[in-house]
Amino acid sequence: MGQPPHPPRRQRSAFTLVELMVVMVLVAIMSALILPEMAGTYADAKLKSTARRLITLCSLANSQAISHSQTQRIRFDQPSRRFHLETGPARTGTAGQRSRTPSMDLETAGEWDASIRLRILEQSEADAATPAPPGNVARPPRSNTPLPSSELSALTFYADGTSLARQISLEDASGARLVLTINPTTSRVRIADTRRP
Repeated sequence: MGQPPHPPRRQRSAFTLVELMVVMVLVAIMSALILPEMAGTYADAKLKSTARRLITLCSLANSQAISHSQTQRIRFDQPSRRFHLETGPARTGTAGQRSRTPSMDLETAGEWDASIRLRILEQSEADAATPAPPGNVARPPRSNTPLPSSELSALTFYADGTSLARQISLEDASGARLVLTINPTTSRVRIADTRRP
């Protein structure tokens, strides 16, 4: 006669407990490997973002100094971690010039993250922080004249397109550091990435 019907095959519709445990262990291992790298990437992104904002503001200050024929300064306030662009007197310091009035609109003011340490470097620190230029490229000329106290927390751009030679160090908690160097002749900003020590 006919063959007896086979029992229906059991269909597998779920994961076993062992399979779930293996997947969970793999996810935990991958997370432990990836998360520390992502934290470093986020800190680097904050550092580079702050550097880009300062470079943009330096370019704006230089162009405003030239177009308005008046000195422009980017002033830094360390306790509040804020910076702003202000108009200063002419380079000659003649009477009748406008007093220093901060420009406080969104393009010319801001603040940097609490995890970033911003310093305007002294001459000896600046020379030590800047890596040697490649090839036969000379460093921008440095002045041995001490700066007045009003200039120590500011970047100054003049109406003739020049600026004070300054360096700004941006350092995060992990030790990654960017150094922004302002060329006094052209007022252009160059970034040196000194990385982690």
